[in-house]
Amino acid sequence: MKIYDYIEYFVEPNETIKVKHSELLKDKDHPNKSIVIVFFTNEETNAKSKAVLPSFKWLNKGSLTKKDIIFCEKVLHYNSSLK
Repeated sequence: MKIYDYIEYFVEPNETIKVKHSELLKDKDHPNKSIVIVFFTNEETNAKSKAVLPSFKWLNKGSLTKKDIIFCEKVLHYNSSLK
């Protein structure tokens, strides 16, 4: 799976969240649908998480804070065109 850098958000003065995404992947249960895995990393705490588009399902929230998760969910919905 190829992973691409997407964007970096400055959410606090010393805190950034980096977003990456995978190439389009085929879901074995739904071969006609493509999915994208979105990766979030809080650069300050090194917390990582993964989510899937277009389902907006979290694969792993890692150790992101609730505040980070709320922010990342907004990013997922605003960038749903990645699918």
